[in-house]
Amino acid sequence: MGSNLAAHANPRSNGKQGSAMDGGSPPSRSAKRPRKSGSALYRCSPRLIPQIVELLSEEQKGFVRKIGFGSLLSMADFEMNKALTLWLVGKFSCDTNALEFGGGLSIPVRPLVKSVLGIPSGPIQVVQGLEVDYGLFSQYCSVNFKNARKLAEEMCSITEEEPFCIAFMMTILAIYLAPNTTVLVNRSFLGAAEQVGSLKQMDWCGFVADYLFKGIREFKESGAPFGCLKGCVHILSVIFIDLVKHAAFEVPNGFPRLGFVATEHNKWVASHPFGSLLVRRLEESVYAPVLNNGNGNIVEGRECADSDTDTDTLSNQSATDNDQNNQHPVSPGPGSLFIVTGLETSARSCRTHYFSKWRAIAVCWAFF
Repeated sequence: MGSNLAAHANPRSNGKQGSAMDGGSPPSRSAKRPRKSGSALYRCSPRLIPQIVELLSEEQKGFVRKIGFGSLLSMADFEMNKALTLWLVGKFSCDTNALEFGGGLSIPVRPLVKSVLGIPSGPIQVVQGLEVDYGLFSQYCSVNFKNARKLAEEMCSITEEEPFCIAFMMTILAIYLAPNTTVLVNRSFLGAAEQVGSLKQMDWCGFVADYLFKGIREFKESGAPFGCLKGCVHILSVIFIDLVKHAAFEVPNGFPRLGFVATEHNKWVASHPFGSLLVRRLEESVYAPVLNNGNGNIVEGRECADSDTDTDTLSNQSATDNDQNNQHPVSPGPGSLFIVTGLETSARSCRTHYFSKWRAIAVCWAFF
């Protein structure tokens, strides 16, 4: 299906191809304005992934492994913390694409994406806006664009390999790897998702990184009082949690990291003032094999050393003023992050038994 895309008429009216991310004209580069944490939201919801995986058949899980996304089948339960997420976004430098902490400690994010996610990082570039057959386009983007809840329902009932893989990719991109500002699927991903036979050879790690970096930049440069973060912000939390150094805190080794860094670790970190936590340098962390190997592949069996680098210095105190009171796990207040709160809390109900997969998914996405 995906090998003859150019022969079909493109239903997209703008005809654009190859952009790193849909979004129209470039964001305003006006002076940054402070944004209260309650006025920001994100739709990256890693906690939904394990709940959905539980509803897949063994055959469907085999399809997922075949296209190179088997790491998501072993994803640990992870409940995002809004305050920590926004603090890490504040620490992210759009100039260096790194988390910048006190003492000159810079943690580049791109080289770690493969270690965190375990998804394909092949030689084929992921291109948005590719032409697709009108029949396929109409399934996802007819008069009413399909939302992620509807797509998740349909995905669990699909038994044919190619249609399932397309639905899986569109679902996983919408809720986790490349979430946008709405609950609708991003039609610009459809042409890439359709190329099922090539999914494993595509550079999804690079694409997810680019999408996140651009989303953070747009979020920071926007002068609007209300903002929505695009991209897989879960990556930032996993990296930071892995680097935290404390005698009473330990995260299991193993790759990819999304299978080991869990809600319990996130809650422990969120129960402390973020800026007071010490953080390891990369060469002394679980990510040391990435640095030592050079090509980004993991070398197993490495030991992690420690170092005493503080995440903040007094000169950078202003960056943590809004979060220094986070001495207990943070819960969004009224009016803040309604959608994300609904996603994460409603997902818990999926641990009970259901009469059908569709009903289970519907409960998971009750507030989406």
